[in-house]
Amino acid sequence: MDVLKGWDTERNAEVKAQASLQYHSLLKADEVERTDAVKVLDSMLPCYGPDHEERRQAAAAGLIVLKHLDLVVGKVESIGHVGRQVNIPVTDGLKKNRVFLNLLGTHWGYVKQVLAGKFEILTQNVGPSELWQNLAIVAAEHPSLATDVLEAGETDLGLRGSANFLTLVGRLEPRSERLAQLCLAAIADNGPRDDLFDSNEAAAVLLADQFRGDPRIEERLVGLGSRWHFPLVGAITNCSKSWNLALQGLELWMLANSMQNTRVFQPQCYQQRSKQICFAQRNPFFVNNVIRPLVARLRDDPEAVGHVCNTLFTSANPTIKASFSKILAFSGSFTVERDKWSQEEIGRQISL
Repeated sequence: MDVLKGWDTERNAEVKAQASLQYHSLLKADEVERTDAVKVLDSMLPCYGPDHEERRQAAAAGLIVLKHLDLVVGKVESIGHVGRQVNIPVTDGLKKNRVFLNLLGTHWGYVKQVLAGKFEILTQNVGPSELWQNLAIVAAEHPSLATDVLEAGETDLGLRGSANFLTLVGRLEPRSERLAQLCLAAIADNGPRDDLFDSNEAAAVLLADQFRGDPRIEERLVGLGSRWHFPLVGAITNCSKSWNLALQGLELWMLANSMQNTRVFQPQCYQQRSKQICFAQRNPFFVNNVIRPLVARLRDDPEAVGHVCNTLFTSANPTIKASFSKILAFSGSFTVERDKWSQEEIGRQISL
């Protein structure tokens, strides 16, 4: 108890919230200490300073456990946004406080009742969509919260395409048509959104994990060709059995990567994406959307490794030789054949 009593001295947001949760849980049986603790927590909101988000989260954790979260409703800021409702954001910048998120999920019925629709109290002035995205991280373990997150996704396109929402659906409805539709829509989305790469990557991973080898999903992926972009190349690479198609897209990227600001080599089906190919030379996020899925696939697919090796052994293109050999090295140890090819290629280059 003495250690937990110093919960407000902790610097780590999750440790602070966990200590507050544990300390105030132990006070529930003692009415006097409980009343004093509520007064302290009430006086902490609002609080300010460099760690005010962490302190607010920890104080709110104590109020939730003691069933006095209602004290927050109606409190107003005295600094900055003076007069506005006090908020208790579930994040500290880009950092997610999973302890606090999980506590909200555990007591979601109570929290929802107390806030009475005023969910802006739990935001960092970023809007409800991002709140639901953060709550989706823990929603799979809390049915009541999951229901509300999924319901919010029905009308919120930004939420529906987010990585956390896709992952939630993947856990609740594995291999479902709904999951397939959401992932395909996320991969096809090449519009301006801040979490585009996270969304694309989550969709590709889910399709690979839950639909790999499914010819219907492969056909639908290929059907997105009119909106062809690098996340789609990565998704096909990870999911598809059609390695000629996957390698064609990968070779295109490799060749474009070796030509500074050129548009010379472009198969007809990629004409509309020439700007993205050039952009990929300077943007590692685009590169990851191709390379990471490929390496993941090669680690557990001997047939795929064979296709990549054949392309490497028969290609005369120096970029293919340099890039494909490195990708094979990332995906596992060298075989006798690859070791022989490497030595012969080194000898060939020395002789030039």
